[in-house]
Amino acid sequence: MKHACFLFIVLSIASVAAQVPKYNVNPNPVYTYFVSDNSDHVGEGILKNNSKTTIYLLWTKENVVMPQDWFSAVCDCNNCYSHTLEKCPDNLPGQMKPNDTCKLQVHVSENGKAGEAHVIVWLYEKSDTTVKYRADYFFNKILSTKGNKAVECLVYPNPASDLITVETNQQLKRVEWYTLLGKNVMAKNAVTEKTYDVSALADGLYFLKLIGSDERIIQTMRIQKNSNKNQ
Repeated sequence: MKHACFLFIVLSIASVAAQVPKYNVNPNPVYTYFVSDNSDHVGEGILKNNSKTTIYLLWTKENVVMPQDWFSAVCDCNNCYSHTLEKCPDNLPGQMKPNDTCKLQVHVSENGKAGEAHVIVWLYEKSDTTVKYRADYFFNKILSTKGNKAVECLVYPNPASDLITVETNQQLKRVEWYTLLGKNVMAKNAVTEKTYDVSALADGLYFLKLIGSDERIIQTMRIQKNSNKNQ
C-alpha cells in the first residue's frame, strides 16, 4: 500500500511538471493599442526559462496580418533586428540560464496608416527545432465593441529641453524612457500634473513608453531631448 501511495505521489508530481512548459512568454497573447501617428509601437512579453538547465533559443517571425506599408521587427534577449529579418540568426541564439527572464518585443511601424496587425513569434531550442512555442502579438485588435475606447495620447513639447507633458485618455501608471537600443534609462510614476522632468537625460532620441494600470503598454513614441531651446 505504501509503495502504491508513493508511486501515485511521484506520478502526480511528474504530471504537474509536464504541464509547465520549458519556457514561456507572459502575457500571451500580447495586446497593444495605439493611434497611428507615424511612429514605432511595441508589444512586449516576458520570456522565462522554467527549466533547470541552460537553454539556447532561436525564433522565427510570422506576419499573419500586416497592412500594406506596415513593418514588424523583433527584439529578443540579445538584439533588436531589422524588419527585413524573418528569423533569428543561427549563430546568435538567446542564452537563458534556469529561471532567467528577458523581454521579447515585437515592434510595429505603421507609417501613419491606420489598421491592425497580428504577429506570431515561434520560439524553439537550437538543439531541437521540431518543438516550437507560439507567442502571439496583436496590435489594435478589437476584442469587443462594448466599452471600447480609442487610445488618445499627446506628448509635448517634442523636442523637449527640460519638461514634457503627457496627456492620455487611458489610466496611466508610469512613463519610461528607452534608448534606441532598448536600454531603460529613466522611469517615473504617473503624476496628476502630467509634467515630467527630463533634464537629466542626455541629448538624443528616445522611445517613450506609456504604461497603463494593467502593465500594458498604451503607446510608444519617439521623443527628442534637446537641451538647447533655440534649436
